[in-house]
Amino acid sequence: MTLELSKVTTQVTHLGEQAAQRQRDLDAVTPHVQQILRDHTEDDQLRQLAQRAMETQHWRGAIPIGEPLDRACDPPPHPARLSIVAGDGSQIYPDTHGIALYYLINIGTIIFRHGSGQAPIVATHPSVYGDAESLYEDDQLVSGPLINARRNLSELVHVVELVLQEAVPALALLDGTLALWAHAEGISKDQQDQLEHDYIRQLDRLREARLPVGAFVSRPRSTMVAQLARLATFDDPDKALASVMNDRSSAFNGLRDTAIFATLLQPGQRSAVFEVAPGWNTTYRRQGQSIHFFYVNVGTPTQPILARVEIPVWVAQDRSAVGVLHAALVEQCKVSPGYPYVLARAHEIAVVTNMERAEFEKMIATQLTRQGLEAQPSEKAQQKTLLANRR
Repeated sequence: MTLELSKVTTQVTHLGEQAAQRQRDLDAVTPHVQQILRDHTEDDQLRQLAQRAMETQHWRGAIPIGEPLDRACDPPPHPARLSIVAGDGSQIYPDTHGIALYYLINIGTIIFRHGSGQAPIVATHPSVYGDAESLYEDDQLVSGPLINARRNLSELVHVVELVLQEAVPALALLDGTLALWAHAEGISKDQQDQLEHDYIRQLDRLREARLPVGAFVSRPRSTMVAQLARLATFDDPDKALASVMNDRSSAFNGLRDTAIFATLLQPGQRSAVFEVAPGWNTTYRRQGQSIHFFYVNVGTPTQPILARVEIPVWVAQDRSAVGVLHAALVEQCKVSPGYPYVLARAHEIAVVTNMERAEFEKMIATQLTRQGLEAQPSEKAQQKTLLANRR
């Protein structure tokens, strides 16, 4: 039996109607929120209120750091020479029904030396983990979130090693959020602490070398600036804080920040820089790597494309570094519309295709056979493959 589309037609129709109504509601409230930013563009009281809201540990908004809230900043001229080092990764998760128990992490890196006339330098860095220490934690098979965290750490390690070897000016670029998502079910507290320690150490190396790093979040869904705007709707700061503590509803019906900035930012422009309120940023803040962000429009006049760019505090405090990162991203998104070329290329070379995985498992099977071991998937896996091939 397969998915019978005729049985979900009515549900899909209803889904479309709901989505259209929700979009109309958000379109109606967006100008109001944009006006709030204009009205409070340099509001010290709002900045102080955001700090107080942050201290409640219940607020997950954007903290202004001094730039006008409605800022639309053009990119500075791109440096004549700039090395951009980017990385991305993929993985093969352990399969208890496969021919062997292992997992694989493959990191793709690219060095793009703008203005050099050289072709980009690409490389892959595969690692196979089959030992008990890597495969098990507290007698449990390693979880997907733990493998993902190890992959993200490995991405940063390889990028840092390469960018430190480049002549300045140079910068590092990552895909997705800058924070390492180690606080997840399936990752022990000891593992979380060790992963974050190792990850922040890599960011420290970049700070010591004064090499900017940014993380490009495509199609972000965050509402942090909307949460900030909501604070401005209260005349009484105490009422605003009471709402933070007691009202769990989304600001402006869940209006996303990208909708706010879609018409405020022209192609190539960036927003003000904000700090992420603690929550998942707590550890980074304590370690001097507090995560900040800005939005940038990497689209066209007829099709805005908003991305969130995350940076550590020491980059946020260096306007020259922010400018270089801003200019580089805009230029990269001209080569690869809407998404930086270096990240697209790093992803392309990092992905392990089905054909490559099949060839890799043939290698494993050959080695197992040479060692006198059986190289067969489980009966369950064999039956599933058989049934899939019949369809």
